[in-house]
Amino acid sequence: MGTDAKILNEWIRVLPQFHDPMNDYRPAVLWLDTDSGTFGDARSLVLIDTTEWSAEDNDAWECMTDSERNGYGVDYVETRGTSVGPLEYQRETGSDY
Repeated sequence: MGTDAKILNEWIRVLPQFHDPMNDYRPAVLWLDTDSGTFGDARSLVLIDTTEWSAEDNDAWECMTDSERNGYGVDYVETRGTSVGPLEYQRETGSDY
């Protein structure tokens, strides 16, 4: 599964940008949450493989602020899925709960 997430994140990173100056910004590819109907620009999407996370990592993820999760996602993409788990990430960034 981890390899699949890495491959999909690489695909997401190279999605085309689209801008129609007459009609404001419209993304070329959308993501859609079929549970809630929430959607957005797919270029901002990150798929995170959680199969190696501990219970403590899951707890840390749940307690993170939105900005901490955003930072973790950016780090996750930059390290191509080899970043530390959420608990260690919070310790390293000084944001542990």
